Amino acid sequence: MAKIGRPSKYNPEFHPKDLIARAENGESITECCAAWSISRELFYQWCQKHDAFLDAFKIADPKRHAWWMNLGKAAMLGSATYAGKPVKISLGFYIWLTKNMLNWSDKVKIEDPAIKEEYSRPDSMIIDEPEDKT
Repeated sequence: MAKIGRPSKYNPEFHPKDLIARAENGESITECCAAWSISRELFYQWCQKHDAFLDAFKIADPKRHAWWMNLGKAAMLGSATYAGKPVKISLGFYIWLTKNMLNWSDKVKIEDPAIKEEYSRPDSMIIDEPEDKT
């Protein structure tokens, strides 16, 4: 039985490798979608349909985060470059970008119950204020 509809744009030989390569340069999912002329919705459908693409995404996402971390560290040290040229990065813009694009936050969230127990203070450790005896 022949498939009905448009042929898929997904190329198993190209897209997983290209996703990782783009992530190594800090590109977002949106930038990958724009380069491939696909929607974000289709991107996530590929993750559901193609195991190789999902595996590539799992590899690519930390690489993308690492690229932005390295850029931030280099910017702090005054050695940030882009395309081989030195750049000065606005701290405010970097914070805004990483919070919005990478979902970074300055709030610490502890989700592992074992860690929560280790760092939560039992009631017996809470020090009461001494009573005023005057």
